This record gives sequence, C-alpha cells and structure tokens, in this order.
Amino acid sequence: MNCPACKNELAPTTVGGVTVDVCQNGCGGIWFDNLELRKVAALGAAKSEGLLAIERDATVGVSFTEKRRCPALR
Repeated sequence: MNCPACKNELAPTTVGGVTVDVCQNGCGGIWFDNLELRKVAALGAAKSEGLLAIERDATVGVSFTEKRRCPALR
C-alpha cells in the first residue's frame, strides 16, 4: 500500500499491540485505519512514543491542503 501523500510504500508498524501504516523514509506520515487512532491514544504517551521516531526524508514535500484517498482503496 502506498502513502496517499508522497506515494512511498507504507510500512506496518506495531505500537502497544496496535498496527498502523507509516511512511518510513518518505513524508513521515501515519495512516490510521478505523478506530486505530483511538486505540493508540488510549495507550498513553509512553507506549505510543515509537511513532515519534518515524524516519522522514526532508526532501519529500507534500501538500497540506490536498484531500487524500484511502490508500487501501487504490
């Protein structure tokens, strides 16, 4: 599955038992499926801290105003 913002490959990453898709070495974005954001938020800061360490490519630019489609539907 590709990142809807920069088209980089999304990598499954597990934090506190919840698996989310992250744009590692791309724009650094995180894709949360239905209810995943709520689950990660319920973990608290200490257990979800791993999401702060996503490697980002500073040369990748993305539009912050563009609407995005779900990457699973492509």
